[in-house]
Amino acid sequence: MGREESSICKTNRLVIHVETLDNDLYYNIGEAKNKRSLLFLNKGSRIMKRYNCIKFGIFKYLKILVLECYTFENGKLPEGIEKLKLLKLLSLKKSYVIELPPSICKLPCLQTLNLKVDFAVHSPPLRLPNSIYKMRRLRHLFLNSHRSIIGGGKLKLEGLNELEMITGVSSWGDDITHLGNLPNLQVLEVRILGEQNLSMMVDHMLNHQERFRSIKLWIDMDVNMNSEDGSTLLGRLVMCRSLHFLHTRFWRISKLPAYEVRLYQNVIDLDLSLSMTEEDPMEILEKLPMLRSLRLNHAYMGRKMVCGATGFLNSENLIWKTCLIWWSGEWRKEQCPISLL
Repeated sequence: MGREESSICKTNRLVIHVETLDNDLYYNIGEAKNKRSLLFLNKGSRIMKRYNCIKFGIFKYLKILVLECYTFENGKLPEGIEKLKLLKLLSLKKSYVIELPPSICKLPCLQTLNLKVDFAVHSPPLRLPNSIYKMRRLRHLFLNSHRSIIGGGKLKLEGLNELEMITGVSSWGDDITHLGNLPNLQVLEVRILGEQNLSMMVDHMLNHQERFRSIKLWIDMDVNMNSEDGSTLLGRLVMCRSLHFLHTRFWRISKLPAYEVRLYQNVIDLDLSLSMTEEDPMEILEKLPMLRSLRLNHAYMGRKMVCGATGFLNSENLIWKTCLIWWSGEWRKEQCPISLL
């Protein structure tokens, strides 16, 4: 390989945009131990068919390691990952991984961990050690929804005091009790199941509004929001200023909380599918100032929806995603600035 071999060995940052690599190139990558960044990127849909050809423990100065669409032998990381003492970013996005070793929590400088691994219908869940909470320097954590904890239980998050962003959290797989106590947490994506968990999450959101910058919330539960407690809970939820993304499923609700200036302030993406409201929700939805994306599949039991003349003032930015496709009632607009797709 000559000149190519020399340049590979001398560079501190190596990015490889290929689906398959020859063994000579892999050998020369392993010879260059001074690299600070090593990125394997595959923009195609196929997972890169390479198996633990590199022993990452030899890269003592490595700070960034990205393995995208990478297949690991037996679905496990290579030996020596814990030797990357300077590593700040580790991404396994779309890679085939089924288990992480406990030693991954011995990376003292790690700030970003992306575990959005490859997920197929019949693939096993990603097995995680319940010691991620020991990674005290972690700032960005991207979790995979299809996962389990080695030894059982819920993933502990208490103690990640430098964490600023976390995605892929769920109330059934993770201990969300201490989310509100993480002092630097600003961006949160969480899926909630159960009224008690939702109430706890709303408390976190309202008690720390000055800290949260953006919250994406999926709510998957069969709950009666028409009860006094349910109605109060829903009203408190839409009071949260940092709530940007709200998706609900299987709610039983007769009507949405009436619009007020302090409610729904920054909701950008709203999905009320299967909520089966009894009153036309348009009277409220058309007033939401920041709304950009709306889904209403089976969200209304009535036969007529009316959009007022002053509704959806920012309609040029509104995206109707499958809105009303599964509703066969009458749509009427009174000089409304939007049209039904």
